[in-house]
Amino acid sequence: SIAPRIDQGHYPYFDKNGIPCFPNAKGLMIHHYTTLCSYALGMWEKYLIKGELYCASILINIADYLLSSGISSKDAVLFLDFEDHNEDSGNPCAMNQGEAISVLIRAHALTKNLKYLELARHAANAFNYAYDNQGVCGNTREGYVWYLEGGKIILNGHNYALMGLAELAEYTGDKKAEILFRQGIKSIELALKDFDTGYWSWYWLNEPKYIASIMYHNLHIVQLGELARKSGSDILFEYSVHFERYARNPMNRIKAALQLCKAKMK
Repeated sequence: SIAPRIDQGHYPYFDKNGIPCFPNAKGLMIHHYTTLCSYALGMWEKYLIKGELYCASILINIADYLLSSGISSKDAVLFLDFEDHNEDSGNPCAMNQGEAISVLIRAHALTKNLKYLELARHAANAFNYAYDNQGVCGNTREGYVWYLEGGKIILNGHNYALMGLAELAEYTGDKKAEILFRQGIKSIELALKDFDTGYWSWYWLNEPKYIASIMYHNLHIVQLGELARKSGSDILFEYSVHFERYARNPMNRIKAALQLCKAKMK
């Protein structure tokens, strides 16, 4: 559930349309896709719980921003990560694509306007192309297909990408999205042993490796459990339980925190 983070003030900055902004390193306010998409998904939760039309209207505003800001490439649309005020350039990000798909599906559910569904399908097409060829698809060192976040092999970003693909397949019956989802699930099944430190989970597999914070480790647990439910994967379910055992051990938490501090100092 993302809705509680809204009430906790996790989204302090907004533009005139009620869309969250994010200050970059220079203090300039930019639209960061994972920030605005997660806010939209939280507002969707609030709409389902309370039936407040304001919450639904914010989700539509964000879906309309996605319509206006995506970068077309081949038969795909990319929602790029960027670091400055120039919002038409940046790096492809599978997490952006997955979360955007999830928002656009909900916008279609609210309005029945096909423009949102069409954009969701174009966002999914980015998973057909290599990261260095205007797509978001890469590989681990062992050759597993991985949906890259900022060019890196990041577990939570790949998982969020799969959530969007799964929802597109479920909502529309899109066979291509189902194939991409299943391909990504197989990759997690093969790679999870590499994300296991023996006491915690790695945030990414790129060198130097970076250990997950407590928040991200807990996120891995929840994501793997949900993806296990969607895919029927026993391996994902087992690792969700396995990582949860790590989290319950105080010594593991201390060891992970010290490792994270060491990594941040470097």
